[in-house]
Amino acid sequence: MVALESDLVVGGAAREQATDPLSAFSDLSDDDRLLLERVRGHLPLFADLTHADAVLFSRAGDQVLVVGQAQPVTVPSPYTLPVAVGRAMARDEAPLVFRVLFDGRTRNQVTTTVIRGAPVLQEVFPVQNARGDVIGALRSEMLLIEHERQRKRHVTFRRAIARARELIVAGKLRGGEKLGRLGVHDGIMVIDAAGRIEYLSAPAEHLYRRLGYADNLVKTQLQELETNEYICFKAMERNVCLEQRVQEHDLVWIKRVVPLTSDLDATWSSRLIGHRGVPTGAIVAIQDVTDELQKE
Repeated sequence: MVALESDLVVGGAAREQATDPLSAFSDLSDDDRLLLERVRGHLPLFADLTHADAVLFSRAGDQVLVVGQAQPVTVPSPYTLPVAVGRAMARDEAPLVFRVLFDGRTRNQVTTTVIRGAPVLQEVFPVQNARGDVIGALRSEMLLIEHERQRKRHVTFRRAIARARELIVAGKLRGGEKLGRLGVHDGIMVIDAAGRIEYLSAPAEHLYRRLGYADNLVKTQLQELETNEYICFKAMERNVCLEQRVQEHDLVWIKRVVPLTSDLDATWSSRLIGHRGVPTGAIVAIQDVTDELQKE
């Protein structure tokens, strides 16, 4: 299929924020605020990729304040209701977050806890600015049964998800705040910088089989396929998350691409001056919307 530039979008409609809790932090510099806003905007993508609830905190006096949150669409959340944005918490409510924001812990903090009777893996990642100061903390909470399930996934998939997580926490991912949400039935593909398929999930294999590709496509170059893969290369070229609706024969797919970059340039200032990074590949989520469109 021929890609139409008019079909190329940087995600869907931008998500609207209610009263911005970041406005309460008068001690934040413009760059620090921009960094936290960028991380916050990518929380839905973080949640869907990692299959974990994501909550972003910053300091507010002797407490911490929730400045953003997202629950995954792809798996059930440990919580009945999401954590309220703007809520203040004391140390006994979020001890790992306090270790990061008040005690100078710059390494990830990990523990297990119980939420609504279910064991949960809790991990807190420091958000650091260009000077290396910790200005925020991103808490990830995943059901332990889901964590064990993810540990059994292919190593290529796990490494790609881990890299996307690192880029989000570092504020280096762009455009992900405008992507549509990933779904439980989406096919996932991981490609390298040259467009070679390194991993295909079972749903992704099924989607390509419906187009007549019966063989295993791992190690196949995307250019060898008679499908519209334009969006994959465009996202890596621009180093920005992109999505596009494409028609493949009688099927209609939405492809969402998350480009991955290396840490060859690890200077803190690089993420604040638009450094593009060195492309290493991408995660591609494929949603089949054929049936939905036929019902309209």
